[in-house]
Amino acid sequence: VGGRLANGQDATNELSYLCLDAMINMRVVQPDISVRIHADTPETFLLKAADLSRLGTGHPKFYNEDLIAYSLACKGLDIVESRDFAIMGCVEPRVQAKEGVHLTGGFINLPAALELALNNGVWRKTGARVGLATGNAREFQGFDEVMAAYETQLSWIIRNMFVVNAIAENAYSELLCSPFLSSLTEGCIESGRSLQKGGAVYNFGPAVNEIGVADTGDSLAAIKKLVFDEKRLTMDELLTAIDNDFVGYEEIRGMLLHDAPKFGNDDDFVDDITREAVQIGNREVMQYRNIFGGQAQSGIIAVTAGIPFGTVVGALPSGRRAWQPLADNSSPSAGNDHLGPTAVARSVGKLDPAALRNGTLLNLRLSPRSASGDEGLHRMAQFVRGLFDVGCWHVQFNVVDSQTLRNAQEHPPEYADLLVRGAGYSAYFTQLHRDVQE
Repeated sequence: VGGRLANGQDATNELSYLCLDAMINMRVVQPDISVRIHADTPETFLLKAADLSRLGTGHPKFYNEDLIAYSLACKGLDIVESRDFAIMGCVEPRVQAKEGVHLTGGFINLPAALELALNNGVWRKTGARVGLATGNAREFQGFDEVMAAYETQLSWIIRNMFVVNAIAENAYSELLCSPFLSSLTEGCIESGRSLQKGGAVYNFGPAVNEIGVADTGDSLAAIKKLVFDEKRLTMDELLTAIDNDFVGYEEIRGMLLHDAPKFGNDDDFVDDITREAVQIGNREVMQYRNIFGGQAQSGIIAVTAGIPFGTVVGALPSGRRAWQPLADNSSPSAGNDHLGPTAVARSVGKLDPAALRNGTLLNLRLSPRSASGDEGLHRMAQFVRGLFDVGCWHVQFNVVDSQTLRNAQEHPPEYADLLVRGAGYSAYFTQLHRDVQE
């Protein structure tokens, strides 16, 4: 609800408010409700959306209308088509009634690419060489060599991903058909081809999503600052500590955790490095096309895959220990945001989300006290505007305190109706896996 009409005017109407009121009254898991915010969005509508959000059900999701339309226009769409998008899945925009269905191309484990770069292509968990030989990182003389090795390993991972995608796309095209959906999508009847045969007007994709963004940025920033800029560590000392998961090297781990800048604190040093780490992957993905000639696209939508993906990545220069969960979507690594949500927003905005055409997902948790009362409601609404002013694509809130969540873990029957937002969906907290709850 909300957003703009095809002519650019505000689309908010009476039904927009009714949808929000219904969710405020019902507080149910589905339907998943989203609001599209822009400079001309009425303040009363934004306040109504914030009022729903502070109930703590995870609804609604907030989207940056004009940034998403701009991102779509960069794909070659005209302005009318760009404004007439719909959100599919978590945060992914699609051209309504004109775009084909396509596969989610997979998840790219950015920290795994960095691990391979620092370990000459060898996967730490198995000792097998699964990447390319990019040289002994202990002998690297500059940060540029680290980045070059990272780019090489990441490009290799992405290339193999698209080999698999091509096989999957061909199988999808040969084995599946959606005649009803095809009949509702422009281009299919005209071309005589179903969606699975590339009959739609537009056939972008596949969509590939990057995981472990903050872990990678924090790690690269630590290497640049502590090894090459300040020379407080050598690459040999750093990699030896990582090889041992910091056991016996607690002083080095403390240095990495506390003396190196962390993504999510509006620090250009680490934010710029994180953006480059992400955009290296994005540029590589966009070199590929699907079997119908549509350009691939990437985004930062990990869902909850940062948890299992972390189990295959060893210790990192960020100070993270081996096999632990990776950072959630485009959020900072857990515990590393020290300057509040406004600093998080500025860091995420610096990732250049418009270039990530599959979208970026930002989860934030707020204290219920911070959003209470009339003052808290207005503060929350203005924060949403601020998020989009600094270039964020999307945001969704959990407005719940830690003690409530702990109590729900210990006494599930008493909290059976506790809704939270995870990835692109709301869910009952007590029904989630313990790792996801944490």
